[in-house]
Amino acid sequence: MKSLSFLNSFINKGIFFSIRNRFSLLRISLLIFFFPITIFSIERIDLVTDCNEVNNCKPHVWHLEESFNVESIQSESIHPNSIKVEKFPILIKKIFPATSSSDFTLSTEFTVSDEYIADGNLPGISIGAIADVYSIYLNGRLIGKEGIFQDGKSVYSRYGKNLKYPLSVNYFKKGKNKLVIHLQGNPKFYLTGLFNANGYYLDDYNKILVETRDRTGIILIFLYLFVGAYHLFLFIKRRNEKYNLFFSLFTLFTFIYMLTRSGIFFEYGWDSTIVYRMELGSVYFIGPFLGIFLENLFFGRIGLYFRIYFGLCSFLFISVLVLPQTLLEYSLRFWQVNALISFGFYFYTFYKAIKQKSESAKRLFVGFTVLIIFTFYDILDSIFFKTGVSLNRYAFFAFVIGIVAILADRFLNLHQTVEDLNKNLENKVQTRTLQLQESLQEIKLLKEQQDGDYFLTTLIIEPLASKLIDKNDPVDIKILTHQKKKFEFKKQIHEIGGDICIAENIFLKGRKYTAFVNGDAMGKSIQGAGGALALGVVFKSILSRTKLFSTRDSIFPERWIKNAYQELQSIFESFDGSMMVSVVMGLIDVELGFIYFVNAEHPFCVLYRDKKATFLETETSIRKIGMMTAQSEFSFKVNTFKLESRDIVLIGSDGRDDIKLGVDKDGNRIINEDEKLFLKTVEEAEGELEKIFALTQNIGELTDDFSLLKIEFNDSYISKAQTNSSDLEKAVEYFHKKEYGKAAELYSRSLFLLPDNKDILYEAAKCYQLSGDYELAADYSERLRLREPMHLQNLILLIEIYLELKQNDRAERILKLAFYLDNENTKLLALQKQLQSQSLVNG
Repeated sequence: MKSLSFLNSFINKGIFFSIRNRFSLLRISLLIFFFPITIFSIERIDLVTDCNEVNNCKPHVWHLEESFNVESIQSESIHPNSIKVEKFPILIKKIFPATSSSDFTLSTEFTVSDEYIADGNLPGISIGAIADVYSIYLNGRLIGKEGIFQDGKSVYSRYGKNLKYPLSVNYFKKGKNKLVIHLQGNPKFYLTGLFNANGYYLDDYNKILVETRDRTGIILIFLYLFVGAYHLFLFIKRRNEKYNLFFSLFTLFTFIYMLTRSGIFFEYGWDSTIVYRMELGSVYFIGPFLGIFLENLFFGRIGLYFRIYFGLCSFLFISVLVLPQTLLEYSLRFWQVNALISFGFYFYTFYKAIKQKSESAKRLFVGFTVLIIFTFYDILDSIFFKTGVSLNRYAFFAFVIGIVAILADRFLNLHQTVEDLNKNLENKVQTRTLQLQESLQEIKLLKEQQDGDYFLTTLIIEPLASKLIDKNDPVDIKILTHQKKKFEFKKQIHEIGGDICIAENIFLKGRKYTAFVNGDAMGKSIQGAGGALALGVVFKSILSRTKLFSTRDSIFPERWIKNAYQELQSIFESFDGSMMVSVVMGLIDVELGFIYFVNAEHPFCVLYRDKKATFLETETSIRKIGMMTAQSEFSFKVNTFKLESRDIVLIGSDGRDDIKLGVDKDGNRIINEDEKLFLKTVEEAEGELEKIFALTQNIGELTDDFSLLKIEFNDSYISKAQTNSSDLEKAVEYFHKKEYGKAAELYSRSLFLLPDNKDILYEAAKCYQLSGDYELAADYSERLRLREPMHLQNLILLIEIYLELKQNDRAERILKLAFYLDNENTKLLALQKQLQSQSLVNG
């Protein structure tokens, strides 16, 4: 047969064809394009394997030298010091891992038949893949050269794939021929060498052109560009359909990746290192954008994993821009490992979508599975096999077309729906109007029933949210409550919500106290009101029981507060976390103006003194009432504070801070986050409740229930609160005389006038212990523990007291807490031994 090379030679000699001959040439060209195998007749010479007539094959032998000598080009023999290589790919990094050379010589021998050197033939050579700077010689003649190597480094890299060079028949000689490749490059770069496992052979040059020409691949590549651009246009027109944006980015990065692998940039003279960085940078983003697109398409949101995956790939993209050439392999391998891990998350995304009856997921799943299998193979090929055969682009194309079909179907369904609406708009409007009227009537009836329920709830809560204190007391309480939810019942406006304030006088150990609580129940309107109702009923019950047994020997204020908190907690725990409430709850010593209180995740209390507002607390350690999680023994703490005359304390719910200041450019609400804004409001209003509320409304819109409880202390006879220092001096004298009972009584009497002195509490407990009154000693020590849970000396004292009382369980519990503070304390270790021995005796 005549070869195509002969036809080209004939044309190049200047023969002019008639119009008929030109049509004949066209027919021949079409024949060559569709049936290339019948045109070429030169036998292929494989440079990877040698096979005989019965198809017994063995590796073709190459030789590699760790240097280059110009004489090796002209020499007809292989250098004796070269290393024999019989396996592809041939990678310098693996063969010479410790070399410092940047010049290498690859050579091989092959035998040609007479047909290669016959006139009219145009043989050629195919190089599957080669890097970085190289020159190729056949029998001493240069047949191809790429790249520039200067001063020990590549300044112009030209590694590429599927390279082909035409060979003149004059380059060959009968019998044995020698092929020499001079390689230059960084030996640490993992692509330096012949980095594909196949594609190295000699054959007819035109046959090589046809086999390596990838017209289908180029068409597919540019289809990605058109599809990506089209869906980007759709997103610009319809911003709410974000899956169009993510699909566009996915296909555009696919286009860049496929284009860099096609070899087009090599043909136009680009530096291969730049192209390789483009290849890596683009492939890193294909996976994240695919996952983001699928989650947005199926669920309308983006999950945590693909957010993290996108951030990781963004980091890898930056590494591609800054890392030296030799380290790019590690970036690629790290991505490949993460890509393999991500396959599981892709399938999990499909599993969730199919479980939720997503038709799109069902239609895409099979194509996606095939794509993952082919992609998995391509990654393994890149790491291990090095064949250079890319399978996933065809599965990729089919998968992308499937996605395009689904998106197009969505768009057409939307368009069809709009057309149907336009055609039947009048009938639908009438039908919808009738349905709306019926719905409105039903809603009106339900609204009336709901408002009736609301009104009944407010009637129940109203007597609970009360203030029952003596007007002549130096402690004055004022309450202001505005619930967010307003409703109309029987032509009157009422309000309902979860805020509640209660204040009432009680007696403990013969002293008068004002008990108070400001609570904010979880939820809005009726749900919040239910929590407020429960809080009010239980707190009122506690107050009633306290009044009922006030004539007996009652408990100290610290213990009363803890008991009240524990009772409220036990009641609200029965709601299984569905109802919780934040509170500030406490007692005020009416005569002294001394406050005992706890804060359970409520806003900080505010002290207004000398026209300056400050917070009473700096942190809260007690969880909301109703939370199911266990609370540390150290977290419960009773706060105390001594009021001076004309002091004001303001306790309020978070409605005082949750103020809508406006909206941002996206229409989202801007909520105040500055808790100190309330301090400025208090100062400007001079502590007056109504002024505070009015000023808060002027700042912005209230978004929650608003309640304030004001405590004001006006002591005209404050001089009575000054203790006689001689009592404390006498107590010290009695202590030294070992008259502990008298010392304890004086310390106890001093506490009524100096309740904030924690040292007196400790000394009183110590003296009662030494006097043998262990019950009172335990009371005073427990009072101090409630105020200072981590007071180590007091914990040691309390353990000793409980051991004397034979209450080993309590002693052991306190001992564990003390060990948490100091596990090497010698006193604690001794108490531990005493407790163990006492337990053995009792046991």
